[in-house]
Amino acid sequence: MRCQVEKATPTKSSQSIVDESIEEILSYGIENERIKKYGDNHRVRFAYDLDYSKNYLDSGAKVLDCGAWPFFSTLAHAKLGYQMFALDADASRLGDIISQIDIAPTTCNIETDSIPFEDFYFDAILFNEVFEHMRINLIFTMSELFRVLKPGGVLFLSTPNIRSVGGIYNLLVRDLCYSSTPSVYDQFEKLNSLGHMGHMREYTATETIDFLARIGFQTEGIIWRGEYSGKKGIIAKLFPHLRKRFTVVARKPPSLK
Repeated sequence: MRCQVEKATPTKSSQSIVDESIEEILSYGIENERIKKYGDNHRVRFAYDLDYSKNYLDSGAKVLDCGAWPFFSTLAHAKLGYQMFALDADASRLGDIISQIDIAPTTCNIETDSIPFEDFYFDAILFNEVFEHMRINLIFTMSELFRVLKPGGVLFLSTPNIRSVGGIYNLLVRDLCYSSTPSVYDQFEKLNSLGHMGHMREYTATETIDFLARIGFQTEGIIWRGEYSGKKGIIAKLFPHLRKRFTVVARKPPSLK
């Protein structure tokens, strides 16, 4: 299994495409500060994700983006020539705006619904910052992703690293079990305020890879991601597996027909 550390910055081309995609969606007059803030907070992560897709995928690949709303990353990938398909629990949340950005999302609750595509349909699946939100049946959800992925197809799964410097500090010093998102109550309250779960649980890389293996995926690599400042940053640079988050790059075995 290949391990790598995220570069200091994403490529300028990916940053430019992501910035353009975010501004394009926002330019249609979305009056929602949360969406704008989400774009500002995650644009660098989206640019890195775009870089990883470019490293692994051929132009024109069929890509499924799960939990895609508000479609910033979906649109950025589409601008690179990928055939993008977006799933979201409520694909209508952007209203009429979605018809103007040339993306036709599908409403699907991936915790309870079968993915409405045939077996072996996609070359790749983006499951970025979604894994930690699942609260009902991860086996069902990940088995559905496995089903619709082509043999040899790629799964990109990014998630917070509970075994990060911040996660270890929170557990040992603050008696809190989280890496990136605090308050158990607040995470469940998002079911009422946002319509979806916050972070149900955060994971280590080892247990994530083991879980994917039980589904049938073969992990090809792991990317240690995110930086800290100060003393935490020094520790994370010395020990990359203690970074804020990670991406698992896994494949469906080519022999499965």
